[in-house]
Amino acid sequence: MSQIFHLPEDIRQEFSIDEKGKAYASQSAIARLCGVTQQAINKLLLQLKGTTKPVSESLEPFTGIDYMATTKIPDIVVAAIINHYAMYARKTTEEAKKVSLCFQAIGIRTWIQTELGWQQEKPQLSLEDTITLANFASTTAQNAGVSKALAETIKLESIMQIAPQAKPLLQPQKQAITSAHPLTETAVTPTIIGQRLATKLGHPKISSRAINKKLLALGYQTSVTRIKKSTGREVHDYYRPTEKTLNGNHGQLEMTSYQDGTGKNTKYQLRWFNTIVEILANNWEVKS
Repeated sequence: MSQIFHLPEDIRQEFSIDEKGKAYASQSAIARLCGVTQQAINKLLLQLKGTTKPVSESLEPFTGIDYMATTKIPDIVVAAIINHYAMYARKTTEEAKKVSLCFQAIGIRTWIQTELGWQQEKPQLSLEDTITLANFASTTAQNAGVSKALAETIKLESIMQIAPQAKPLLQPQKQAITSAHPLTETAVTPTIIGQRLATKLGHPKISSRAINKKLLALGYQTSVTRIKKSTGREVHDYYRPTEKTLNGNHGQLEMTSYQDGTGKNTKYQLRWFNTIVEILANNWEVKS
């Protein structure tokens, strides 16, 4: 199944799933998804335990339990904490807002199950419920930024996973869609796209900044901004794909990890498939 966001291996190891499909995450994983320190998460878990000041109203259903005693926090609590930092915390974070948007589309449990390759052995849903859920997955995936072609493959894959007996009928349709909209290559950064474009055009170098500027001008991405805490000014945060990009399967938004002075953090980056090189080459100007 195609992913809305890529989960780095070092974060993946901090999630687990039990035999019933219930997902869990460590305190460290929650901190990274929320864009806060692990100390902040530990402080919040102490509040849930009831040993410190009361928690916000959004977290009240989860109070009275000592989540500090385990490294495996249940997925429903993880979702509540992410939602807290996205909407209700005194200082909300952009990271939590982005992750919350992703989870709203497919659900945190489904997302973790997909990332870890877990599959339910004997689904008990009716055909009507299966189709309803598949349509919901397809629609919400499109709302979260996935192309129509990928959304249709998500729908077909969902039905085949829940109702394997439908696979002989639906598999040819899925193959036809993926053949018409291939995504077999690895998406790469604007820096690498710049290197490929420079080679194609015979230029010594084309920077990632020039690539991003041209992609903005051509309408293949838009800039998402945030308010910088130190200055209160609006600054660029990350690029979001447009309908032109998603419908043409030219790029996708991925979750990546990086190291800074405060430790490991998470960011979102729009990465590109090689089809964008030809588009840029046909629209490139000497002064770009």
